Amino acid sequence: MALISMTASHHDLDLDLLEQLTRDTHTLGKSLVAASARNRGCVVLSTCNRFEVYLDVDLDASVPESALVSTARVAAPVTAASSIAAATATATQLISQASSLPHSLTQRAFTVHTGPDVAAHLFRVASGLDSLVVGEREIAGQVRRALRTAHVDQLTTGPLERLFQRALRTSKAIASSTALSSDGRSVVSVALDLASQASPPWPRASVLVVGTGAYAGATVAALRARGVRDIAVYSGSGRAHAFAVSHQITPASDLPSAIADADVVVACSGNSSGHRGGTPPSPSPTSPILDDPAHHPAHDRAGEVAKQSSISYVLDVAAIAAARRASAEAADGPEGAARPLVVVDLALHRDADPRIAGMAGVGFIDLATVRANAPAAAEEVLREAEAVLAAGLAEYAEREDMRTADAAVTAVVEEFARKREARVVGLVGRGVDRAEAGRRAARELNAEMHRRVLGAQGKI
Repeated sequence: MALISMTASHHDLDLDLLEQLTRDTHTLGKSLVAASARNRGCVVLSTCNRFEVYLDVDLDASVPESALVSTARVAAPVTAASSIAAATATATQLISQASSLPHSLTQRAFTVHTGPDVAAHLFRVASGLDSLVVGEREIAGQVRRALRTAHVDQLTTGPLERLFQRALRTSKAIASSTALSSDGRSVVSVALDLASQASPPWPRASVLVVGTGAYAGATVAALRARGVRDIAVYSGSGRAHAFAVSHQITPASDLPSAIADADVVVACSGNSSGHRGGTPPSPSPTSPILDDPAHHPAHDRAGEVAKQSSISYVLDVAAIAAARRASAEAADGPEGAARPLVVVDLALHRDADPRIAGMAGVGFIDLATVRANAPAAAEEVLREAEAVLAAGLAEYAEREDMRTADAAVTAVVEEFARKREARVVGLVGRGVDRAEAGRRAARELNAEMHRRVLGAQGKI
């Protein structure tokens, strides 16, 4: 058995490329387990700034190589390295097919971790230490939901379960024993802080939330914490009313009218609804709110992605323009009299057409803006968090070592039990009394068995 993780994240990739990688991958876990007899289990973690695949791969050479899909087949003899290479090749091939990106580009997009590095990486991710906004707490919930989805799909295994549960336990320990997440830093909070530069004071602001997933819930909570009282929710899926009732906000049935009534629109439906067909994306232009071009890092591969991808937007230029006209009419003035509007797009699969940023009177904030403006955590707090993380990793490694040793000892004992029985049968066949045959077999084999058991326990 070996655990493997494949990571594509904001650290190495343009967000447009990251978005395209996750296209139509909602069944990836099932596909990976079905594709190869060696893939015992899988957990897929997809957030607004990362896409990760965790695999439990069988290294047993008795599993036939022909069980692997042809695109991932490797030359015999089967080794641990070849099994891991086959598993990652299968994953990148399936992701390439789903995303319509070239296989070579998909391969380069992922960083592969094996051995102890898998746990070290996931523990950092679950604790918010690897996040776009360091210390964010949403990521722990996203990790938990990824594990829950794998449960529902019956894709978890003992090693994956222990890995994720220990990572979440360490995340909780960091949150409770350090100040890393005490100031509530998150993608949502950074985005709202930026939006406040061009919106009315929060207690007087009208905010429309587009979407009803986990990020929408986090957005409503963050808005309430800032004193916002006028919050509406819209969902193209028809879930707005139920979400509004559960969060005690107002449901909106007509999107243009709801936008016209809002000072700030926070769009986050793409985090849960997946990719949609339509117009190709384009790199985010400089936000009118933050007019320093450095706030939007260059998207090195955005052109390549734009040729390959195709999406439509919940908030397009036409919808915003119609809302602006309605707002101006309500103010009994020309279109330019419409009150300023801030559009915040927190969806990896974009909800808002980035060309909205070029519209007069409209501010635009997306994940690239958040990434460029994410605050750094204090060094002392990071040191404390790293110490808790190291302790959690050490405990996890110790427990796994003990489990491995116990399994190895059990295997040795069972092996020698079979050898003893075979020896007894042979002696009895030559006329030796069975009790005496048992004693002889024990004398012949016990010393070697004890030596092997000590070796399995690491004592010799």
